[in-house]
Amino acid sequence: MIAKGINATIELTDDKVIIHRKGIMAWINGLRGSKEIYLSSITAVQLKKASKVSDGYIEFVFSGGKEQKGSTIVKVAKHENSVIFRPWKQKEFEELKTAIDQRLANINRVSSAAPIMGEIEALEKLAKLRDQGILTEEEFNQKKKQILGA
Repeated sequence: MIAKGINATIELTDDKVIIHRKGIMAWINGLRGSKEIYLSSITAVQLKKASKVSDGYIEFVFSGGKEQKGSTIVKVAKHENSVIFRPWKQKEFEELKTAIDQRLANINRVSSAAPIMGEIEALEKLAKLRDQGILTEEEFNQKKKQILGA
């Protein structure tokens, strides 16, 4: 998915957002080239809607980055994690934000399931040890409580 703004183009891939900057606006603001932001590092996506008289912007926030809350368009234009768009591009950027939010939700769901899978694998190994007679039922139950935090 690609969304073209005033000061950059955003490309959404499976695992990252790439901000491509080129042209006069990139040169004026001192932001040239491309920046890759892995989706797994994004903590929030801010979208300021455009109006009939002002441009909107999308901003990517991540741990350790600086957020531009309440900033003017002039300040946002110079921020490396923001892209400004015209009012007629509003829908395109809303769709981009929705797609990013969905991917972030999937990443969060998968990462929250990882510990559960680790616990299941550990319990399966313990059960095999118990079935082989290496662990007693009491030892198995004690370890099971430790793993499950009970």
